[in-house]
Amino acid sequence: MDLNEIINSLTDDQKEEVVQFIQSLMARGAQRPRTRLRQDWAGAMSGGASGSAVELQRSVYQS
Repeated sequence: MDLNEIINSLTDDQKEEVVQFIQSLMARGAQRPRTRLRQDWAGAMSGGASGSAVELQRSVYQS
């Protein structure tokens, strides 16, 4: 059974529910555009920085 057959077998009330559901899905997708996860921070510590994570946090908050 394809999608058109399924939709045609629904009652008018059910078709209206389907329309409302699709509209809500479309609205949700429009609210939050998908973006790729930024990882520009990757490798930032490879420049020879030493110390613990706690020391790094302290230096960030002190500056």
